[in-house]
Amino acid sequence: MKRCYSKRSLLVAMVFLVGGYVSPVFAAPSFGDEKRWYAGVGVSASDLTFNEANLSAMYSDGSDASFRQGGDTFKLFAGYQFDPLLGIELGVTSFGEIVMDTDLSQRNVFTANALYLNAVITQPVLKNIDLQAKFGMSFWSLMDNDDNEIESGQGLTYGVGMNIDLYGSDERTLLIEWERYNFSGVALQEADSMSASIKFRF
Repeated sequence: MKRCYSKRSLLVAMVFLVGGYVSPVFAAPSFGDEKRWYAGVGVSASDLTFNEANLSAMYSDGSDASFRQGGDTFKLFAGYQFDPLLGIELGVTSFGEIVMDTDLSQRNVFTANALYLNAVITQPVLKNIDLQAKFGMSFWSLMDNDDNEIESGQGLTYGVGMNIDLYGSDERTLLIEWERYNFSGVALQEADSMSASIKFRF
């Protein structure tokens, strides 16, 4: 199995930090009047573990080939916070296009996406910074260029993150996360995803 990393700028989070600040206040907020529903959108970089031998047999017609992730990756999510510690989150992550490179050409062979449902545990550490951990299930699918499903399945997903209040209000925060998705399929084994998202509470 071969890992392929989608190169992204290490400064992607700075896009979200422009005009913001992090106040060094150590008191954690109360939950009584906080907004409990939230939604967000973000960009991500994915590190995919391919089943290289299976992919070569499926697509390369016996020629030497390598596979990599390409195209844009993103995530959308929404959730509900039951109390200061526990919440639930539903989201979708796009891992972009899987590209096959040969000596003579390159082409997109399929796209990978996952719908997930996670329990989220939050631990405030400062007034404007929360740490979080998540664990749940993903429902993933691989689609060809004609939007036909190649493979699908279910797998565990888990991750950790940091939620940062940029503007002194819980209505808009920056969420930095690492997540692991387990595919255990014919084409893909697993994926690691780093993302930076804007999270809105309402």
